[in-house]
Amino acid sequence: MGQPTALGSGVKAFLASSFGLAMRSLPRAVPLLTLGLAVMAGMGIAAIGAWTRRMARPLAVGVTILAIGCLPPLWTGNMVAKNLQRPEQIPTYWEQDAHFLDTQGRGQGSFATRVLELPGSDFASYRWGNTVDPILPGMMSRPYVSRELIPYGTPISADLLDSFDGQLQEGVLSPAAIAPIARFMGVGDINLRSDLQYERYNLARPRQTWRLLTTTPGLGRPTGFGGNAPNIPDPTAPLNDEEELASPPTSPTRPRSPLSRSRAQSRSCEPSPRPRRSCSPAAARGWWTRRERACCPDGSWCCTRDRWPAIRLRYGLRRANPAPA
Repeated sequence: MGQPTALGSGVKAFLASSFGLAMRSLPRAVPLLTLGLAVMAGMGIAAIGAWTRRMARPLAVGVTILAIGCLPPLWTGNMVAKNLQRPEQIPTYWEQDAHFLDTQGRGQGSFATRVLELPGSDFASYRWGNTVDPILPGMMSRPYVSRELIPYGTPISADLLDSFDGQLQEGVLSPAAIAPIARFMGVGDINLRSDLQYERYNLARPRQTWRLLTTTPGLGRPTGFGGNAPNIPDPTAPLNDEEELASPPTSPTRPRSPLSRSRAQSRSCEPSPRPRRSCSPAAARGWWTRRERACCPDGSWCCTRDRWPAIRLRYGLRRANPAPA
């Protein structure tokens, strides 16, 4: 950005200091300042009224008009900024999505898996409105995880989630890593929200992310909600950059809120009691070491028996046609 001026350098150094960073929260003290000024104004008017009674009423009316005049949002109907407004009703497809997720991943008496929502975003700004916080956790009872501005959980889990989502945002996430990481985090379903204002926070693009997840090994067939209307960015920030231009114009349009079911913990199968047949090389490719590969009795699923005591789960991986015995 070049060399700042002497004044700019001073301002930059001040804002980077602990005292300067603390001042970013000063607007939160405005209500207290306003309350103090209102009390002082009322006491002043009362004192003047006690001294000369005929001035009390005009002063009170004048201060009231001045207060209203200093709050234009109060009389223009813009108390909430336009970029924070949204319809009263949440889109129907989000309600359908949340209901579907609540019917999945159930164990004995509680949910056995959680939902991973992609892509992560600092704030939830949807194409239909801005809610600041993501809406899905409040619409379902199932455990939820997603990368947000404020990290949650332990530092180790936050670092894992940040690293995973960061590679997705940069377009360097390996498809072969998605299902194993999802299993490691106890994820049973991945919810791709394709109706975000992705240009606002320069998020992963909907078409590219949809193509990534639909070609990821180990994920089940996606279930879409909300139709296939394209997510068109704001004309002021079209994001016609190298990432967008590298995507073929014929790329399939994704649903607004497609849900890609991970088979991390959604189906289990036992090794075949019959003599083992060799599964196809693609299906038998292991994601972890120390696993024993086997085919299910019907020969339709390539399964593994997990040998990691820290996980203690059996996973149905993906459909595969076993090679002839």
